[in-house]
Amino acid sequence: MILDTFSSPLTPRAVSFPKTGKIARVEGGKIMGASLIEQLKQVEDFRTTDGRRHPMWLVLLFVIMGTMNGDVGYRGWGDFVKRHRRVLIEKFGIQKHGVPSYSTIRRVVMGVNFDKLAEKFNDWAKNYVDLEVSEWCAVDGKSIKGTVQNYSSSNQNFLSIVSVFAGKKG
Repeated sequence: MILDTFSSPLTPRAVSFPKTGKIARVEGGKIMGASLIEQLKQVEDFRTTDGRRHPMWLVLLFVIMGTMNGDVGYRGWGDFVKRHRRVLIEKFGIQKHGVPSYSTIRRVVMGVNFDKLAEKFNDWAKNYVDLEVSEWCAVDGKSIKGTVQNYSSSNQNFLSIVSVFAGKKG
């Protein structure tokens, strides 16, 4: 990524991403208008460097793509990657190890700092959905079958998917 030089860190700056040619701006040290891949690259990788075959951003991107395709859970995401491996390998220039396995996807999803991931994803999404203060949104939530833990406890711990639809924006 190439930054132009301004003296103040709070002054908006232009950013160019060479591979995509996409232009963004930096305000207060934060990249505005960055691609999803650039945002995912900012999520800290918790794994040790030994044996790491796939960049974490790539695994997270495949999870997001699988989820957008309607696949949920580790097995579903693993099946998505397996089903589309040829296209994914070609599109992302994956060479040596192929696409990540189900167990790699599981390890990454279990270990990633979800708050940081959600923050980066939301930063990216805000660039594409500019909601007005009084705009109405429809919200729907579903729990993912088989993720409930401690059935007998009054506090249930399960995974959910929440969808929000902004009517005016479509």
